[in-house]
Order: sequence, then C-alpha cells, then structure tokens
Amino acid sequence: MKRAWILLALVAAVATAGLAQAPKGKIIKFRLVKDPTATVIGRMTEPGQKGFTLQPIGPNPSTRHLKWKDLIPEDASRLRIELKLELSEEEKLGLMQGHRIWLRGSGYEDGLIENEREGPDYKLVDGNYLLKQKGILFRYPKDRVNRVEEIELRENQVFSKEEAYAKALTRRAPSTAQEHREVADFLYDSGNFAKARDHYRQAVEMDASLAESLADRMVELEQYARHEEVREVIQNAKYRANIRNDFDGATAILKEFMRSHPEHARVAEREIGRVEARRHYRLHIEFMYRKHKEADRAIERFLYKRPDLAQARAWATSDFPKQLQEKLMSDMDLSKEQFKAFMDNKGRGALHWAGYWAGSFIMSKRASIGKSTKNRVAGDPEGWWAKYNQVGIQKNWLKAYAAERLPQFFEVVMVRNRDCDRCGGTGKRKVGSLTPVDGGKHSWKETCPRCFGAGKDRSVGYR
Repeated sequence: MKRAWILLALVAAVATAGLAQAPKGKIIKFRLVKDPTATVIGRMTEPGQKGFTLQPIGPNPSTRHLKWKDLIPEDASRLRIELKLELSEEEKLGLMQGHRIWLRGSGYEDGLIENEREGPDYKLVDGNYLLKQKGILFRYPKDRVNRVEEIELRENQVFSKEEAYAKALTRRAPSTAQEHREVADFLYDSGNFAKARDHYRQAVEMDASLAESLADRMVELEQYARHEEVREVIQNAKYRANIRNDFDGATAILKEFMRSHPEHARVAEREIGRVEARRHYRLHIEFMYRKHKEADRAIERFLYKRPDLAQARAWATSDFPKQLQEKLMSDMDLSKEQFKAFMDNKGRGALHWAGYWAGSFIMSKRASIGKSTKNRVAGDPEGWWAKYNQVGIQKNWLKAYAAERLPQFFEVVMVRNRDCDRCGGTGKRKVGSLTPVDGGKHSWKETCPRCFGAGKDRSVGYR
C-alpha cells in the first residue's frame, strides 16, 4: 500500500512539472485556405491585427507565423471575435427605435421614417413617407399607407452595413488603428470634421504606415478648420448627400457657393465630384436591393395564382424578366441605358440563396446536379410540384430556377449540392421484408422516395 502511494506521488510530481514547462498560449483549432479539409491544432501567441504566431501540437512542432487571411474566413472571424480584435454580430447590431409602415393590401415595410414629426403625424415630402432601409431611402405614397407603427429594429435593418458597423464602434472606444479609421471615415462622411480629425490622428499614432494614405485627407481637414464658411458648406453638402441621400440638394448648395466664392471653386468642384460618385454608388446599391425585393414580390404574386409546374417554368423565363425590368425602371426613374449599365455590373450586393430542395430531381436528368452517378432519376415533376404547393417551397424552387436561367438579371456565384437527408446521397435506400423469406431475411434497394434517385439537394447563391 505504501509503495502504491509513493508511485502516485511520483506520477503527480512528473505531471506538475510537465504542466509548469508547457508552453503558454491559447490552444486553437482552425482550417487553412489552402487545405480547408484539414484541421490545424496549436498554441497561439502574439496575436495582432495582421496575424499571430502558432506552435503546432503534433509531430512537427516548429513555430509558424500565420496571417489572418491564411485562415478560412469563418475560423478567422471566430478567433478574432474571441480575441476582441473584431466585433461580434451582436455587438454590431444594436437595437433602435424604428417604424413599421402597413401598406394597403400588401403587407408592411420596416425601417426608419425620415420625415419631420408634426405632433402625432409626419410631415410628408411631396405626398410621400421617406423610409430608410439598409441605408437607402424609399418613398411610399400616402395613399398606399394604411397606418404607421413604432417598433424596435436592428440597426442593420435601417442603416447600411458600413453605417451600422461605424455606429457600433462609437458605442465603445476604438482599440485599433483600423477601428479609429473606420469611425473617422463615418464621421467625415457625416460632416463631423473635428471628431473625424481626432480619430484620424489616433489611427496614425497607432499605425504609422497609414500616414501616407491619409496625408491628403488631413490637409483637407486642416483647410476646413481654417475656413469656417467653407467648412459649413461642405458639412451641409455631405450631410445632405451621405445621410439624407439628397444629391440634387447637395449639388445645388455647392454650385451656389462656387458662384459666390470663386476663390474656393476647386474645393467645391472636388466635392461635387464626390457627390456624383456617391449618387452613382447609392443608386447601384439601391438597384441591387430593389431587384431582389421586387423579384420576391413578383414570384409570390404569381404563385398565388396556383400555376402548374409547366406554367411556372414558362413564366420565369418570359414574363417575369419583363415585369421586373418595367418595375425597376418605373420605380427608380431609369432610362434604358442606365438600366443596362446597372445590369452589366452585378458584382456588388449581398449573396442571396435559393434551393430546389426535394425538387432537385426535376433539374437533375441523371447526373446534371453534381457528381456523376448511374442512378436512374425517376420522379413525377408535376406530382411533386402539386404535393408541395406551399408558396414558400415553390417560391424558393422558382427563384433558384430563374437565377440559373436569367444571366442578364442574376449572377450565379456559388452552387451547393448537399446529400439527400433520407438516402445520404446514394439515391437508393435499403428495404427489407417484414417476414422471413425461404428461412432467412430478404432485403433489396429501391429508389429513394424523397430525392427520386438524384441523391442531392441543389441550392444556388446569386447576386
């Protein structure tokens, strides 16, 4: 018994010594862009904005220096949030007081009403409510609005991604040079030059490499500080263009100032150029947002007519693009040339997803949905469409179908083929008899009743 206690004490001592000598650092797991199938495990030391040092755990423990861009985006973002180098989604998306506009006969829209308040009601602008959604102002005529309700919204429902992020940063002290610069850019675009200059200075103090890229901006801010009248005009113009989206008003102010102060014509011309660039950028973002929004509405309206599959496929490639083009050109007052220019540049905007789900077999024709297979795809497309006649399922199917067949409207960025959850991607399932046959169990394989042999669920990511 005494010998056993001595052995236990020795083992504990060795373990304690091992722990004392173990290298310090946070143990992490991640995947690399160059090999996303393999998981790397090691101790992280010296984390910073650009990267970190890693001592791998395994047969090759040599120290490595990695950059955040070497990791796949999901793992890099997860680790940066844990290290407080990046804001989490909860931190980015604060709650705020917003509005819900109930429309006559067609649901509601959430956002922030930009109209001036007059008692319990709002002062209309040319007979319209101005509702800010995703940083864009939409006009809703008074005769289309049934009532207005005050509700709580996430900031990203009202503001653009950049605005929501910058607002989140203002709720706490920026801790890195990049955060100072992002806050400064937001304040500069809002016309708050004094605070913007302070944050630019702090960014340069924390990262001297930013000095060259911010040199022109700092000279510009110093000029505004010396000339109060110039500063006030530029602030007003920036507020109108970047916050109110009143580009015509901003341009008119600058042109009037240029006529009365020719000595500052160069400053005014430079700002007019920025207003026009901002106008084009915001119009493009609004166009992308409206395109997907109106596409969803058009598909929903069509599906309420209860079409069969043949009618839905024909409509998606003939009437649907015509209706969508007419609606966008009318609502945004675009010429054919402007419409074509926006359609030719689809690279901006969030990625949208739609899937064929269990109806993937309709598009498969044996192996066309992914990896080659010898499975026979045997299903009744019209029967499936009639069985799953919920608007949500049919809407996703039709959106995916339209996205892949209308390259003039949508850019397919990514296609995913996930295994069927019933057969595991084989297209077959094993079936056995309830009673023994010839003294033994009897089983066979049949086509999967969910995917009808396709084995995959196809989904499409598009802009």
